[in-house]
Amino acid sequence: MEVVQIGHVIEGSALNRLPEGTTVSLNRRVWTRQPDRSWVDTDGLSTTASTLARSGRAVLVRLPDGGQRLQLPPRTVQQVKWDFRVGAISAATNHGVGPRVALRALNQMDAGPVPIGTDVRVATGDEALPDDTVVYVGDPEQPSRFGVFRKNSQNVWEPVLGELRGPSFEAVVDSVAGVRERPGWLDEVGTDEDAEAIREFKSTAWRVGWEVKRSQSWCGTYDEIMHGLGVSRSDSLPTPHFAPGLQVEAELVRHMPEGSLLIWRHSSDLSRWAIFVRDLDGDNRAGTLRVCGTEPGHENVKRRMTVLAVAGRNRVVDWPIPPDPPGIFDLLPPGALVQREGQMWTKQGDGSFRSGAQPTYGTGPITREDLGDHDDWTLRRVTL
Repeated sequence: MEVVQIGHVIEGSALNRLPEGTTVSLNRRVWTRQPDRSWVDTDGLSTTASTLARSGRAVLVRLPDGGQRLQLPPRTVQQVKWDFRVGAISAATNHGVGPRVALRALNQMDAGPVPIGTDVRVATGDEALPDDTVVYVGDPEQPSRFGVFRKNSQNVWEPVLGELRGPSFEAVVDSVAGVRERPGWLDEVGTDEDAEAIREFKSTAWRVGWEVKRSQSWCGTYDEIMHGLGVSRSDSLPTPHFAPGLQVEAELVRHMPEGSLLIWRHSSDLSRWAIFVRDLDGDNRAGTLRVCGTEPGHENVKRRMTVLAVAGRNRVVDWPIPPDPPGIFDLLPPGALVQREGQMWTKQGDGSFRSGAQPTYGTGPITREDLGDHDDWTLRRVTL
């Protein structure tokens, strides 16, 4: 499950799933999640989650229950495609691009319409919405910013209730043809198969969208919009099977589980190295933080890094060392602590290992080769 925490930057996809009453800070303004799932600042300005996401780095300030962390269940590919569709159509309308251009691209991405119903957020410019769809915008407790609208057979939204005379780019469905029913797909929880299908969809979305951008001669705002919708160029790159010893570009590291370790070493001066961890706090292109190293400076990412260990689904303290990765012990820095069958070994400055948990920098009594097979070794510590 995806976890959001107080004080952490919230990605665009998570912004769209936070509960009513959640507060975030962005560009020195405070925004609160509304009943219609829009965001309103302290001056009453309303915006969408996707617009908020591409406006900067939104930091979680408060959760409705006063807690520090919130687990968001994994999404299905249908939920991801629908959120993308809504955001893409509303962004096209907002920027003066005919929604039909977006609709043609969405069809190529296989992000077509789905059965809608009560509580589904929609783009009001979506021509595929059925007639007699009733939507609402805003909070009824604030009449000046609230409105209910019905779509007629001429594809026009008629005011039904409230002081607003027209709907915004996005709204929430109240009923369809007089029926108030929440569709089942809205509450489904994603599976491993969904996760793979989501990666494939994002890859397709970027490639199709890039072709549309070129044909329409759109400006760089397009990239910001796509980022706000949770899609970037790295999604179009093939995702490798991450394994210790594999060299990966920084953009691909974001696909690794939180808690995974990577190492960088200078190509000619092996005394210069750094270890990085995949972390929610990492706001660079890899989503990593520096753990330790001898490389001058405090960069939290390198352009290319080598996988040291891949974490499981949950954040772990210990990283099992998989069998037979080439040179895995050579990648460990001096001071790294490993364990096998209850016995601790610490890597020394000359590359050997000494029994115990304290590093020394003389010649150690045991070489890496003496340690034998390491199919049951565990990396216990990487801080020096």
